[in-house]
Amino acid sequence: MHSQHGAVQAPAKLPASMIRLACLLGMLCWRAAAGPANVSVSAPGHPSTNLDFEVDGVVFRNRSLGLDRVFDVLGHQCSPGRPQPPAPVDRLTYTPNRRWPSDAKHGRTALVVVVGGPPQRFLQRMEKAWYGWREEFLARLAHSTSVVMLLDADYTNSTAELVASLELVPVDCDKHSKACLAAAAVDAGYALYYLPAAGPRRPIIVLLGRASFPAPWWMVRNGTTEEQMIASGWQTPHCRTSYLKTKFLNWHAHQMFRQLHVLDYFDFWMKLDDDARWAGKFPGDITHHLVSKHRIFFHTGLQRLADLDCIGLWQQGASKPVQVYLDSESNRCRRILWPAALSEPWFSDDSQVFSVDFAGGWLGFWTAPEVLMYGLIWNSFPGGTWEYRWGDEQFWTSALGLFDDGSHIEDVSYVRAGLGPNAISENEPPHNYLNILHTR
Repeated sequence: MHSQHGAVQAPAKLPASMIRLACLLGMLCWRAAAGPANVSVSAPGHPSTNLDFEVDGVVFRNRSLGLDRVFDVLGHQCSPGRPQPPAPVDRLTYTPNRRWPSDAKHGRTALVVVVGGPPQRFLQRMEKAWYGWREEFLARLAHSTSVVMLLDADYTNSTAELVASLELVPVDCDKHSKACLAAAAVDAGYALYYLPAAGPRRPIIVLLGRASFPAPWWMVRNGTTEEQMIASGWQTPHCRTSYLKTKFLNWHAHQMFRQLHVLDYFDFWMKLDDDARWAGKFPGDITHHLVSKHRIFFHTGLQRLADLDCIGLWQQGASKPVQVYLDSESNRCRRILWPAALSEPWFSDDSQVFSVDFAGGWLGFWTAPEVLMYGLIWNSFPGGTWEYRWGDEQFWTSALGLFDDGSHIEDVSYVRAGLGPNAISENEPPHNYLNILHTR
């Protein structure tokens, strides 16, 4: 791999202290918020069906193979419990935590919407954006997509204001008692709602819940509360980004895949920034497209970060946790291992990132034990998120490039209002921009 620091050398024996530091910090950060899982888990490799349910023809079936539950055991390239290639290979591989959908029409996607902090900011943005989200976007995905919406339990103990503002309709739990009980048993519990939209069609189900999102390990150690952090006006030393924004930029990158067991019911996930607005009908069903083209990730364009010093790319490049992972895995396997996308510019150049105001991917990849193991190192890498404000943009490119050569990544920038000022357009086919996705 190459970075702004020059060529990265072949993986060498890394000091054990550095590997332990990254891993121990990650475990500390996670344990603060994990708690016991509420989902019944079967043996790895066999989905549990104990909590499967159905609402008006929308079937929620556990699709996870359970490999994420033991990622600390199976997440190493030479783990004895991990299926190995017939012959040793020098490129990293991953173990899918899903079976690929047998048909494009059978794929299921979760749009994950997180209302971090006080809900008022989100609701103010949705006053202008919600109709487009509902009628131009979600109504086009009714056969494949449900919404997982989470309020921040540290800021609200009621979902009533959000339900009223978004005009959500509660599912009749007398009629769908099994579904309501099953949803209430997942994570911290979800209530089921319908998303009203114009025209007859299959219902869109909203799973609405509350969650406590992990605080950084150093805040837990110091006994500092979120209220104190916000009241103090804390910002990252570089990029000067607020506590809440930094926290939720980071949460989507790795912690989401470990914290949300509700994702077991889905093949794919999506995220959509709350400042995004849909100004026209989405062209078809994104889930069908991903299944038929065998894509593990989609984004809205490749861009170059304008301020490299801001996120520390000259001093604390995002390639450093990649090097830690490569060195530790090479040492375990006693042979040099290389990233799958070693020669790809989008991976080898730290300044290139995917635009992810609208993004998503296959959960078979993102909850694979090897990807979670890398994410643990990345998420808690010293100086990353909480000093240089690394967010999910820095995570997607590095995680994808370790295990995929880019042939399973989809660019859907054609939905945008055209190229942004930092877009990288060299050698890309011209797009007929639909001008339907507007941000900021």
